[in-house]
Amino acid sequence: MKISENLLLIPLTLNHAPDILCLVEANRGYLQQYLYWVEGVVDLASCERYIDERVNSGLAHAQWFGIEVNEELVGVFAVKSINQHKVAEVGYWLAQSAAGQGVMSRVIASVVAKLSADSVATTLEFGCLEQNTPSIAVALKAGATLSHQINNYIELDGVLQTLKVYRKQL
Repeated sequence: MKISENLLLIPLTLNHAPDILCLVEANRGYLQQYLYWVEGVVDLASCERYIDERVNSGLAHAQWFGIEVNEELVGVFAVKSINQHKVAEVGYWLAQSAAGQGVMSRVIASVVAKLSADSVATTLEFGCLEQNTPSIAVALKAGATLSHQINNYIELDGVLQTLKVYRKQL
């Protein structure tokens, strides 16, 4: 899916494992502040497992993409699922070098337009750990508001974190 001249979403496949592994390795310290799965992606086999578990999750309407900027893979975006209430849960991560440049905001805007046009979802949902201020900023910039939170959701770096759930009506 072409977002702009230099920004593309490409279907995520196992062929992306070497590039994803390189991204995780180069950004491990940055990513593991916010994402529980980073510590488990340590070699090609575990990276392939990371991709396979997501791409073949079996969740309704799940779609996983690599994010390319100027033909370079810089992260992952997903519509993790769309439930029976037409709530589309999204997830995403970017290399630190691509963060703060509006990449994710442009991706979200394009996905919102497509989901709205296709009428498959009426609500976009972002689950952000309380300390993941970059993801919270993306959700807020997209027009989402805090819907609810789940206290003590996950332990990350020895700290129990709350999951904040933001929603945007499409």
